[in-house]
Amino acid sequence: MVSGLVLEPVPKLKVAHLGAFWPRIMSEFPECEHAIPLGLEESIARDLASGSIPLPRLWFINKNQDELVQLQRDRFYFNWREGPNRSQYSTYDEIYRKFSQHWTLYREFLAEMGIGLAIRECELTYVNHISHEAGWTAMSDIDKVMGRMTWQSSKDGFLPAPRSVNWQALFDLPADKGRLSIKLQPAFRGEKKEQILLFELSAKGIGSDRSDKGVDDWFETAHEWIVKGFEELTDRDVQRSVWGKER
Repeated sequence: MVSGLVLEPVPKLKVAHLGAFWPRIMSEFPECEHAIPLGLEESIARDLASGSIPLPRLWFINKNQDELVQLQRDRFYFNWREGPNRSQYSTYDEIYRKFSQHWTLYREFLAEMGIGLAIRECELTYVNHISHEAGWTAMSDIDKVMGRMTWQSSKDGFLPAPRSVNWQALFDLPADKGRLSIKLQPAFRGEKKEQILLFELSAKGIGSDRSDKGVDDWFETAHEWIVKGFEELTDRDVQRSVWGKER
């Protein structure tokens, strides 16, 4: 799960600021890695146009390797991931609480540095790994997991069962709050290259209210749509047997 904010460009923000922020969370996030910036081409073009030097994206990673804070000049993200120890999934409320906590710390730190931030867009993304234990064995029978996504073979048909399927749909969120993107595609997991279905639900946008309460309300709406979209598109029996959801 990823909770994040896309920010208006901040030319005053330097790599020294990002480095100076790390000690404030280092006890919780003791590891740091560089990553390629998100929106790379747009970000570089904007930086060069403003006379700024492009900055890297920084990952601050916790001890269990299952949570990280991502920073770059125009973004702030908080991630939960399974990690190498297959961590037990945290609830949305717990992850969003930590996101809000660290966003407040970051914003207060930059305010001390005389740097203001403005939110351009919010993002909430869930990535689900659906293994064969959910009851599918080939691309042609994904309807056993995803009831609304089917492949209908017939004896008279010319095409064989598909080797791969890449499904995508885009939905409008209410009150002009943005859109919900839903994607399903095959992928491979781990060193053994286990075949899985990668099922991603990602809401992006922002409402007319950009206050702290407005941002909280946006994430509540995004969470509701992601949960209900997941429930509507996945098979009820699989929800119960694999994910432990009650009817």
